[in-house]
Amino acid sequence: MQGVTFVGYGLAQKLSLLLFLSQLVLPMKMSEILQLVKPGDNHPCFHDMAEQFDGVFTYCKDYAKWESRMSETYIIKWMCTDTLVGTSVIFMDGKPVAVAKQMARKSDKEFYWISAKTRNKVHMFMLTLVDTPVREFELVDMEEDITISLE
Repeated sequence: MQGVTFVGYGLAQKLSLLLFLSQLVLPMKMSEILQLVKPGDNHPCFHDMAEQFDGVFTYCKDYAKWESRMSETYIIKWMCTDTLVGTSVIFMDGKPVAVAKQMARKSDKEFYWISAKTRNKVHMFMLTLVDTPVREFELVDMEEDITISLE
């Protein structure tokens, strides 16, 4: 460890401290991280997640229900101006369903789902929290007289 001095420490203390510090920077697999991280008190933004489903949802009619089942825990975080950004784990009912990444405050939040099953579960839950929009459409008038050109 270049640049680190251990003044006043015995050899055993130095080795113990080095071992501890080396464990802090060892890379971990996402599967290992997901086993260690616990649901937090933060809640993922409903609208950020809605964009994952083609932006169909525009309004959540029951945020209390959303917040009671969904949580978010940052595993890497920093402040970008006034916004918390980084990598987080999204939980539903205390179980991880996605990993989200946002690199800067004006960047979109990207979601990576644990599985298709968890994505569908979140999607179905979100459907219960919105008034499903009805898309207007026109029907063809089958009795309309039309003049055609045979050129």
